[in-house]
Amino acid sequence: MLAILGEIEVQLQTGFTALEATLGGEFAEQARIGRKPGLQWVGDKGDEYRLSVRFHQQYCQPTAQWQRLQAACRAHQALAFVLGNGEYLGHFVISTLTGRTLLAHADGIAQCLEVDISLREFTGDLRQPLKPPAMATTLNRKAAGLTPAIGSGTPLSRAMGLARQAQSALATASQAIRVARQMKTDPVAALTRVPGVITSLGEVATPLIQAQPLLAGLEAHFPAASHLTRAAGKVATTASQAKNTLSTLTPGTGQALPGALDTVAGQVGGALSTWNDVAPVLSRLTSHLVTRH
Repeated sequence: MLAILGEIEVQLQTGFTALEATLGGEFAEQARIGRKPGLQWVGDKGDEYRLSVRFHQQYCQPTAQWQRLQAACRAHQALAFVLGNGEYLGHFVISTLTGRTLLAHADGIAQCLEVDISLREFTGDLRQPLKPPAMATTLNRKAAGLTPAIGSGTPLSRAMGLARQAQSALATASQAIRVARQMKTDPVAALTRVPGVITSLGEVATPLIQAQPLLAGLEAHFPAASHLTRAAGKVATTASQAKNTLSTLTPGTGQALPGALDTVAGQVGGALSTWNDVAPVLSRLTSHLVTRH
């Protein structure tokens, strides 16, 4: 994960392409008779950031992501901007939002969207400066008894790490099965791709199986975790079934290869759809972990 803006998560694997920062200062010009003018520093300019991301249906729901960004922009609210390493950059407003449809279905539904997000720093009332999310809520979380569930190395951090690991492997498996299907008219070549798909599917199922009890244990503190628990179980089962289907293929079963690849492609597509449905929940829980709120 690259960064969190409010509760909107920017991930490397879902199409991040650039992060630009613009910093500067304000200087007053002092005219001098017969000489070049002098400059006097007045203060720092507000920081500005520009994010470029690409949302593809292979990894997420492009239209849903675009709608979330639109809602955040139109709310005119300052959002905490925190990098994935926990560095708090400040509170920012979305000043401009530019979306481009790169691929679409015949009915106009976007398959791939490219979005540019321009952020301007919001300083607020200088007498009551905005605090980083962690500073603002540490006492509340201690009072609520939630601290053990949230810190580094705790069930939440381990569960989120396993979920992200599975999500990345699922995207890899989807791409690998798509390449294998393109080669299914050449069984020998297609079979060379099968071991990689099997490996990726195993890397989906294993971390999700490990994450399930961790997620279930978090439901008392984070009720939304129940959605992830169910999705993790469903995706892990589907990935295991797809893996078993491919494991039966051998050089002597070339005739069964096209049907098996089509079946697995359908299973992986269903798993992606299930996981995309709970992506907002995963983002909110990751936001809790990174921003500690």
